[in-house]
Formats: sequence, C-alpha cells, structure tokens
Amino acid sequence: MGFQCGEEIFSEDDLLLENGFSGSWEISEESINGSSDLLPKCCKYFNFYLDGNPNDLVGEYTYSEDNSGNIDGVFIVDPTKQELIFQGKDGTDILASYSMNAEQNYLILSYKAGRTELVQGWTRVD
Repeated sequence: MGFQCGEEIFSEDDLLLENGFSGSWEISEESINGSSDLLPKCCKYFNFYLDGNPNDLVGEYTYSEDNSGNIDGVFIVDPTKQELIFQGKDGTDILASYSMNAEQNYLILSYKAGRTELVQGWTRVD
C-alpha cells in the first residue's frame, strides 16, 4: 500500500484516538469569568494530530483564530485527571481540565489565562 506525501499515518489502536483527541474542532460556546454573551461563536479551530507513537498520549496541535494566525505545539492528555497540557512552540504552557461526551464529538475545556477563567465548548467538525 502506498502513501501520499503529507498523508497522516495512524494506528486504530492509538491511545489518542481511543480518548477522542484527533481531527478538527470548532468552538461552539464560550464563557469568560462565568459570563457568556450568547452570540454564535465562529472562526476558532483546534486541529489535533497524532505523533506516530500509538502507545503514548502525546500529539501535536494547531490552534487557529480568524485573522490571528496559527499557534502550533504539543499536547499531552492525562485521562486519569482529565487534564490537557498545551505546550506552544512559543514557550507558552496551558493546563486545561477537559470533559468529552461519550460520542467523542463534543469537548469542554476549562482553563485560566492570567486572571481570566475560560470555559469553552468545542464541536468535532470532521
């Protein structure tokens, strides 16, 4: 079997896949310090990529926001604590707690950015 350049190769037994962390996700709701503006959300995306090691819970990500460019880095999943660590290539680390529904198509991230507490809902788009 041949592969195209740039084609992502993965094992169906990859721990990241088993925990639902792959593919493209779009923001669908957001609360800042407990308040939501109830306006439709758009144009913020996470893309989670496998790292080629099916036995770990480490992958790569790209975060993109309309007109702001991309942030790339590595993410680490701890399903026992339900935590994600985002390590940006710019040196920024973010610790987030997460929950995911049983169908693995809706992800909630909770984290702090300085004094701001954010809770975001993300919907799988692929």
